[in-house]
Amino acid sequence: MVEITSTNFQIKQIGNLGAKHPIISRLVLGSYHFLDFSNLNKNDIDDIKSILMDELRVSLTECWEVKDWVNEQSEIEFQKYLNGQKNNTGFVVEAPNIIGLEPKLSNFLRASKRYLRHTVKIINVFYQTNFDEPSCLCSWAKDTKKKEKSLISMLERTHGKNDYFVRLVKGDQKSWIDFLMTFRNADEHPEGFSGSLKIENLTLLANGDVYGPVWFRDGKTPSGVIPDLETLCENLLGFTEEVIMNLSIDKFTRFPHMIPVKISEEQRSKMNIPTKWKAGLDPQFIRNNGK
Repeated sequence: MVEITSTNFQIKQIGNLGAKHPIISRLVLGSYHFLDFSNLNKNDIDDIKSILMDELRVSLTECWEVKDWVNEQSEIEFQKYLNGQKNNTGFVVEAPNIIGLEPKLSNFLRASKRYLRHTVKIINVFYQTNFDEPSCLCSWAKDTKKKEKSLISMLERTHGKNDYFVRLVKGDQKSWIDFLMTFRNADEHPEGFSGSLKIENLTLLANGDVYGPVWFRDGKTPSGVIPDLETLCENLLGFTEEVIMNLSIDKFTRFPHMIPVKISEEQRSKMNIPTKWKAGLDPQFIRNNGK
């Protein structure tokens, strides 16, 4: 992707992702589309666009690259093991092992936490709040007399506990944000409040099967690194996508009759882009106002 500046028509490359990549089409361009329907002033919209392009795009790209790297290295090691098995005539078997797995996963967790921190910055722009840490999204965040620390508590006071956007954020909190933040804390502060993060590389079982890699916190059930990274990348992207979409055309909109419209898989295939949402008129509004 390139950025064009007005001064002397300078063009500079700012990333290797094309417009069809989900990070560009959904996170950046899709978010820009919905921001145009918000009632924020131009400076606030520009601030959010800058966060999307300069911060979130970079952090999510780093997460995506780690996800792809782990997938590729797992496949390489597995194929190397299979080829070794075919040619093996002795008693020594070279077990598969992804070299450099631990620092890569630390990078993923660090980038994902940074990503959530910048998503919170976007929420701050809409609500004029001052949350400064992604922990405000977690279930253990509690307000104090001196400082507001729970985003959920603020949203519940503002919109009510049964509001759709409040339930959406709480659902993300329970399904993956708490998981991600405890893993990051366990990696960043071992033996602390969240325990320590344990990573087991590819493991060769007695029956010849290859298992893993897995990660877990002290005393917790291991989960697969590869499916977790896939899910977390999609959840990070989808969370910011839904935050901007819902705030721009619901809570802070210039057009009260607009709603998010999900683009069908068939339409997305015809358009050949992974954009999932667009703004459209509420069908009820259309019915109530004739043709």
